[in-house]
Amino acid sequence: MLSSICVDPAAAGGGHGRQLIDTWWRRVRERGVYDAYLSTDADDNDRVNAFYRRAGWTLVGDYATREGRRMNCYAVSVGSTVGSGTRRNDL
Repeated sequence: MLSSICVDPAAAGGGHGRQLIDTWWRRVRERGVYDAYLSTDADDNDRVNAFYRRAGWTLVGDYATREGRRMNCYAVSVGSTVGSGTRRNDL
């Protein structure tokens, strides 16, 4: 499970975040996992949402937490294309 990633703002743009997520995904696949999902804030979070899209994650839906926080759900899969636009209320 990947709980969170972060990069010091002073090091932003240096490819460190991409290296972290790519290394995590490679190690997960080595363990026989071929689909992964993540969620991140939908509002006021354009930079992070763009990061995941550039890293190959597909927006598959959104949901609201009990507190009303809007979240985007992304997926990545090996060997298949994950469709977009599917609403995931069960995550």
